[in-house]
Amino acid sequence: MKFEDLYELIRPIAECASHSEILALTSNVSAKLDFEFYSIVIRKIENLVENNVVINHNYPEEWEEIYRTRSYFSKDPANSPLTFSKPSLLWSEVSDTEVFRAAKEFGIGDGVTCTVRGSHHICSVSFAVRKKDVCPEMMVGAQFIIPYLCNSVICIAETELATAPILSEREKECLKWVSEGKTSWETSVIMSISERTVLFHLSNIQNKLQTTSRAHSVAKAAILGLLNADLFSGDPFKVLK
Repeated sequence: MKFEDLYELIRPIAECASHSEILALTSNVSAKLDFEFYSIVIRKIENLVENNVVINHNYPEEWEEIYRTRSYFSKDPANSPLTFSKPSLLWSEVSDTEVFRAAKEFGIGDGVTCTVRGSHHICSVSFAVRKKDVCPEMMVGAQFIIPYLCNSVICIAETELATAPILSEREKECLKWVSEGKTSWETSVIMSISERTVLFHLSNIQNKLQTTSRAHSVAKAAILGLLNADLFSGDPFKVLK
């Protein structure tokens, strides 16, 4: 593929304004480069919920079931923090790992993953083929284009984050004590306010976040990055466990 052809594939990426648009474009780009499969993984860097990951892909449902039931996400080298510091991961480099051995047995052969880190999100995009090696031209094209796709996904995600509801400091503090298992009365004593005021704050939070319970409010606020890190004591990943 000529450079001019790659440029024509890249040009529409910056114009994407929604995840549905970037998903359709990713599908088109992977096909143009002769890759049969693609996946997009987006996650918040400072999330408090371990499964706060969004994945879109066109892999067969059978492989999705295998990947999910065997908990391959946590074992996949493409999702390893060590990979995030690399410009790209060639699957041939990690072909002897459990995940990629299983993928080859299923019929998914070679591929490439590129990862980009934004201010609040990490995005990884992978292109893959069936039982064959990726030719050098395909690999170069993928490594050239995928970072543009990742940046577009991150830009859209962080634009959405910027429009998230704003919680007051009192509301954040109420959620902090809720996350630590305190009752409304206990929270009122700690914050030196009435229990009625605590309930008022929690009601406001649910209205702002469109949540249905206290636990739901804590989880959604954490995912949206609305809680100040210094409000939590200890390991923040243990707050919602």
